[in-house]
Formats: sequence, structure tokens, C-alpha cells
Amino acid sequence: MTDEEIKLKEKISDLKKHWHLIPAKGHEIDISNFNLLTKGDAFRKIYTWQCPNISQHTYVVEYDNSYRLNVVKAERTYNPTVNTSRYLAGYIVFEDDFPDFIVRPNNLSDKLFNLFFKNQIKVNIAKQFNSRYILESVDSDTIEYRLGKVLFDLVVDTSGVYIEVVN
Repeated sequence: MTDEEIKLKEKISDLKKHWHLIPAKGHEIDISNFNLLTKGDAFRKIYTWQCPNISQHTYVVEYDNSYRLNVVKAERTYNPTVNTSRYLAGYIVFEDDFPDFIVRPNNLSDKLFNLFFKNQIKVNIAKQFNSRYILESVDSDTIEYRLGKVLFDLVVDTSGVYIEVVN
């Protein structure tokens, strides 16, 4: 078992301590329309849990995804090298309309781009969020109000979080 798989198992067991997770059928969830998720050659859902503590439409999904490290000609007999990683994702179906948005880590190129163009949305209720993450949305005020300071603080305290909401 790799270090990545051990960390993922620890995250799952930590989730199970805080929320009641019920095994669910993975085919009920369609995650194909998200921009942050590019399906690789070996994309597959491993396991799906329902989280009724939050709502009947909240799921935790464990999946594998991959990308090719090199491309070979079709006439070659061996397979291309593929890097496969395992991920853990939350999937929530909202009861009412919620504005589309993306939260992603703020990388060096984003920081340089923002120095010149100043187009990043600033989150007012959690100042530390702005240095570590980027919020992309057409209605950032509604997102701040509805998600609240607690969720933004949770994102700041966790590394490498990607969130995408699509209606």
C-alpha cells in the first residue's frame, strides 16, 4: 500500500468518525459535467457513500483517475506509461438554486497574473482564504453568505482542496 493510499484510508476513517456514511450505489452519481475533473484513461469510481447527516443528496465518492506520462505509436506492442492516483470527492445535490462556482488552490502563475490584472474575487469573511485559494463565480456575495465563514476556514486549514458547484 502506497503512502497516498494510506492517507486516503485515514481520511475516510476520519470522515466515518464525524458522519454516518452508508454504502450507496455509484451509478446514481454523474460527475462527468465538472470542469475541474478531467477523466483519464483509467477513470473509475471505487466506492460511494451516502451521508444522510448532511442531506439525503450528499455523497462521498472515492475514485481513481489517471493521465498518460508519454504517448507511443499504435504499432508498438507495449502500453504507454500511466500515472494513476486515487481521490476522494464530495458530491452534493442542492435543493434550491445555488450559483455556479469553483474554489481551487492559488498557484504561482495565478498570483503573478493577479498582480497585473487584479481580477481575483476577494472573500471578505475569511481573509486567509485569499492568499491560499481562488474563488471563481459570477455571484461571490451569495456564495460567501450561504457557505459562511466556517466552511471557508475549513478550506484554508486543508491543503489542495478543489470545489466545483454546477447547476
